[in-house]
Amino acid sequence: MSFVDFISALSPVKRDDACQLVSHDSKSNTAVNHYTYSIEICPLCREDLVLLPKMYYNKLGGIGPFVLVHKVYSSIVFIDPSTLRAGEITGNLYWKHQFQPLANSRQLMIYFVIEIQLTGMV
Repeated sequence: MSFVDFISALSPVKRDDACQLVSHDSKSNTAVNHYTYSIEICPLCREDLVLLPKMYYNKLGGIGPFVLVHKVYSSIVFIDPSTLRAGEITGNLYWKHQFQPLANSRQLMIYFVIEIQLTGMV
């Protein structure tokens, strides 16, 4: 297993491979090739806040549009903080219509609501 395959198994990636002929010996029928790999890794991490595009939250059964990334592996699992419902999209679906996180886990803050005062307005 190569390093590129290892990264592809752990995260949604966009992969490009290239092969270039460096030299060729026709008498001994040998060739030297240069292989180049390019990988773009999904920028989403666990506990990132994401605004899902409309097409995604319709496909995920109406969760969102503001969701948290729960887990990232070859697919991405989202959780809706208001309903605690989860949804999953594959890496290939993510790369068709990419989106960026609004805030990462370091920018988010944990807080507790201690008191609620009703105003009568809806």
